Amino acid sequence: MTSMARKVTILLLFFLSLWNLPLCGSNPQFTASVNPTTVYEGEVFEITFTLDREGWGELQLPKLDGFQRISGPSRSFQTSIVNGVVQQRTAHTYRYRANEAGEHTIGSAYLQVNGMRLKSVPLTLLVLEKGEEETAADRDIFIRVSTSCDTCYMGQQIVADLELYTTVGITDYTLLSEPQFRGLQKYNYRNLRNFRTTRDTFQNRIYNKHVVYRFILSPQFPGSFGGESFDFRVVEEDRDSRWGGFFRMGGKTHYLSTEIPEIVVLPSPPMAPEDFNSLVGDFHLRSRLDTEEVRTGELLTLWVRLSGNGDLKAMSTPSIQIDGGASVADIQLLEETSREHLGRLQNSREWNILLRADEVGTTAIVPKIVAYNFETDSFYTLSPDTLFLTIVKGDQDGTATGWQGISGDNHTDGASDNWWYSPVAIIGVTALGISLAVLLFLFFTPRSRRKVVKLTKEEEFARAIKNARKIKNTQPKEYFARVLHALDIFISRSIDLPMSEWKDHLIKTQLSYVYPQKKADAIVKLREKLIKGTYGFQSFEEGEIEYWVKIIL
Repeated sequence: MTSMARKVTILLLFFLSLWNLPLCGSNPQFTASVNPTTVYEGEVFEITFTLDREGWGELQLPKLDGFQRISGPSRSFQTSIVNGVVQQRTAHTYRYRANEAGEHTIGSAYLQVNGMRLKSVPLTLLVLEKGEEETAADRDIFIRVSTSCDTCYMGQQIVADLELYTTVGITDYTLLSEPQFRGLQKYNYRNLRNFRTTRDTFQNRIYNKHVVYRFILSPQFPGSFGGESFDFRVVEEDRDSRWGGFFRMGGKTHYLSTEIPEIVVLPSPPMAPEDFNSLVGDFHLRSRLDTEEVRTGELLTLWVRLSGNGDLKAMSTPSIQIDGGASVADIQLLEETSREHLGRLQNSREWNILLRADEVGTTAIVPKIVAYNFETDSFYTLSPDTLFLTIVKGDQDGTATGWQGISGDNHTDGASDNWWYSPVAIIGVTALGISLAVLLFLFFTPRSRRKVVKLTKEEEFARAIKNARKIKNTQPKEYFARVLHALDIFISRSIDLPMSEWKDHLIKTQLSYVYPQKKADAIVKLREKLIKGTYGFQSFEEGEIEYWVKIIL
């Protein structure tokens, strides 16, 4: 058989196998869904009708009084093969505008397909009055900080989310300053892709909620924390009516501030048992021995790994319960790691625990921790399976001399075989390593070190302007944004005025107390132009920004 004939045969067999695959949907399912389930008057929502098989038929829509049809149907088709079963799905989506407030019941739809009349279940849609939106809250955009607990314990991870609430579109946001988190160790959670925008109700008003920053906090000592502020800048979306809303540009700029709510940290949970390990959270404990049989006087290694979502510094060595016959000789920390997992930090520590076999017999070894679960408000004991060690009688003169069960038998003959384990060799190799490290340090260390000098606010501003000039000709919008950011930092270091209260006349008044009037006017004028250049279509004459910067500096 030729190569071409073999390929044709394989393709024919493949298509025949697909033809014989069973089709899912002998009893087709016809469903309906609405998204979102709560809207305001004038907002648009979607109704999707789905048939779990290929094809479509005659669709009879329910009565939709009080709703204005905007578009539809938009059709989609999906095919998948799972465990040899072909699954096909057809969907039709319609968009409507809600015109009347109240709780609406969307009746059943009917689909006539292949001689069958299928029926969907009714749906419920809640439409709020426009007046409720206008009077429920005064703000279209605001930020707040939510924490995973208000009464916490030492050793517990505290999750703090900086959340942005909006009822209007936004084009940009910037964190201008963040608190120092005094008394709290901070970690910036980076992977926020899984924290999608959701809808939330605040003071009887529906908002789009964005988690813009997440911080993992670990208290360093008991006490009361919080009260420090975040400063935030949000640019509202502005649709130019001249283009029918097709182009989206930056509109009104909002300066927002919010404080971290009070967090009370207690030394330990109430009624803590005596053997409590100061571990708060969800933990896992693993262990193993490097051997199951040793001789008296020999050393062996017990490997222990503790992992969980508690504070890494609080994860101390688990207690080791030994049922006679052996004892702990030394403890060595091997590794500690941290990784982002399910919105928290998953920390782990690994130890090698050196044990000495003392007496003949069978010894039971059990690592153990006692931790506290704040979600269930209860203590729990965690220990892996019991490890059993068999200790047999060793040589009369046998002694242990090394790590991980290295036998220490004394030899009168062939002593050179163990020369590397002698004290002289160990001391010599150690001294050689230290000498080499010192030589490398002296070789690669610069002869002169620059003295660290704290820059003034004018020097920092000048440095930021110099760095921004690199993209002046290639990315003018980004250039304006960087200069604006540097100028805002310069202003915040010059005046004692919260950014949420920044107005041109207030900024000018405060600056006039610190700088000459010409310099204060130049700062306000430059900031006004930079905002328009960053978020609008303001153009600058050649050298105009440099002129204002020269006055400021």
